[in-house]
Amino acid sequence: MAERGGWDRRYAALALCCGLFLIALGQRPGREVPRLDLGLPLPGDKIAHFLAYGFYAALLWRAAVPPGGRRAAALPDPAAFTVCVVAATGALDELLQGVADRGRTMELWDWAADCAGAAAVCAAGAWERRRARGAGGR
Repeated sequence: MAERGGWDRRYAALALCCGLFLIALGQRPGREVPRLDLGLPLPGDKIAHFLAYGFYAALLWRAAVPPGGRRAAALPDPAAFTVCVVAATGALDELLQGVADRGRTMELWDWAADCAGAAAVCAAGAWERRRARGAGGR
C-alpha cells in the first residue's frame, strides 16, 4: 500500500520482476523464440514488444501514481520517469542480444516498439489523471 505522495511498493516490486523477466526472456537463443505472424501490416514481434513493454510501463506508472494518492514525491514527471526506465530496459535488452552469441541481433525497431508501448500507457495514464482532476478527483 502506498502512503499519500509515495510509491506503491507492491506495484514497484511487480515492475522490477517484470523488467527482469523481459531481460531474461530477451536472452533466449534465437531458435527458441517463436515467430509471430498475426496477418497484420506490422511484424508480430513488434506488436509483442509494444504489448510487453507497455505492460511493464503500466506497472511502473501504477507504482509511481497510486490511485487515491499523489504521484511519488520524488518524481516531478512520472510519465518521463516511466518512459525513461522502459527505454533503458529495452536498450539493455537489445544491447545484450547484440553482444551475446545466441543467434539474436540488436534491432532498433524492437526498441522503438518498447518505447511506443510505454508512451501509449503514459499518455493514457496522464489523460486519466487529468479527467479525474476535472471531475473533482485527485
